[in-house]
Amino acid sequence: QCKMPSSDSEIENEPLLPNTEQDVEIKSVAPLESYWNRKTTLFCLIVFTLGLFFLVSAIVISYLLYFQHVLTLKILALNVWGMPARLGSQDKELRIKAIGDFIHQGDYDLYLLSELWMRPDH
Repeated sequence: QCKMPSSDSEIENEPLLPNTEQDVEIKSVAPLESYWNRKTTLFCLIVFTLGLFFLVSAIVISYLLYFQHVLTLKILALNVWGMPARLGSQDKELRIKAIGDFIHQGDYDLYLLSELWMRPDH
């Protein structure tokens, strides 16, 4: 029993779906929903806290284990300015003697000397 509307105003006011006149009872689920939201939030917070704890623990343990077996190496890199006196080096003999005495103390594991030009200065 479909009838055609007679005017435009009837078209705009006509419902799209037919009214079935069935009463639907809507029950409130707010307390149950609130309980699950709290429970889920607490679970997520516990999982996050445990994960953060294990991550920090793993980082600290790895750091301590790594530096337990690390060797230290002391290095001295020095420009001795050992060019010949005729090229502009002043007090070269005193400087080379002081550098030799310093190296003889043995405070470093590796010495890197640059501009050590003359063989007798070695």
